[in-house]
Amino acid sequence: MVYENTGVKNELHALLGRANYHSPYKSVFCKRGRKWIAGQEWDFVNRNMVEEKLRRIEYFEGEIKLADEQLEALSEHFPETKALTCLFGIGLYSALLLVAEIGEPWRFTREGQVGAYAGLTSRVSQSGEKAHYGSISKQGSKWMRYILVNSAMQLVRRDKQLGNFYRRIKRRSGFKVARVAAARKLAEICWKRLMAYYREQEIA
Repeated sequence: MVYENTGVKNELHALLGRANYHSPYKSVFCKRGRKWIAGQEWDFVNRNMVEEKLRRIEYFEGEIKLADEQLEALSEHFPETKALTCLFGIGLYSALLLVAEIGEPWRFTREGQVGAYAGLTSRVSQSGEKAHYGSISKQGSKWMRYILVNSAMQLVRRDKQLGNFYRRIKRRSGFKVARVAAARKLAEICWKRLMAYYREQEIA
């Protein structure tokens, strides 16, 4: 729903641009901004389009708010999500999905296995003694990969160690390889944090 809401807002931005209307508000979609949009002079066709898009934005935001409340309630049953939400770029939904996908973290015997489980490691084809490393395997959950990649791209701006790792790979191998490497490293970080959380619970 977030993406649909963003899409509608982009369409409304385009309508405003074509009509050469410039919002006096920093956020054009705040309560006053929407009232301002509706109050502009639109022809019959565009007015119907504007009103329809404003209704859709209101609907989507209501549904997003409801989903956030449901996720908040759900998180009470999964307190381990707090071990992940403290990482910049990982929200409650992302944390819940990662906890569900990783499951019992001790089923992985080493950190590198989590990246492989998420499909973030290269395919390997061997011929004799030679090995060729291709694109990532993309095995496992595509949503897990999506969240890890997008969260990693936010975290590299805040976390010095991960940021340095990302930039070093980027200089050597390019953006795409660095992005996947950062996501794989984030998967390992998440696994370590969950392992630490469960160890603390055992001690307590």
